[in-house]
Amino acid sequence: MVRWYDGLFGGLLAGLTVALFYVIVSVAWLHDMTVAEFFANIASGILHGPHLAKNIWAILFGVSLHFLVAAVFGIIYAFVAQRVRSMWQAPFSVMWGLLYGLFVWFVISDVLVPLLGITSTLPLWEGLVADTIFYGIVLSEYTTVVYRSKALAA
Repeated sequence: MVRWYDGLFGGLLAGLTVALFYVIVSVAWLHDMTVAEFFANIASGILHGPHLAKNIWAILFGVSLHFLVAAVFGIIYAFVAQRVRSMWQAPFSVMWGLLYGLFVWFVISDVLVPLLGITSTLPLWEGLVADTIFYGIVLSEYTTVVYRSKALAA
């Protein structure tokens, strides 16, 4: 069975892969922003003021918020997966990961970002790819691997 802490660790791992995706695509490839600007933009929903990208505390707060949201969504996935067995059974887990990634993308981009007043400059495709593939699928496959390892140990 999948436990809440499996979702926590899976969410943090998926949050790391999403952050790496944004660093590779937005920072290194497209040169849209710096790493500091990316995390300061996340913090700008709660912290307000000019030059947040130059404030180390704002950047660290943005990093913390990023991983907090990733962990919370991971825990939610684990709670749902406790009731829906196909969420941690291959090959359906990949489908569930894509669907959950779409749900996460919708909540973040269409609910949280407007609600907090964050100015998002990321292209639509980046958010979709990041949340569906690098968050949803990573989280679903992590929980699938954890479930299989627990089943083999039992």
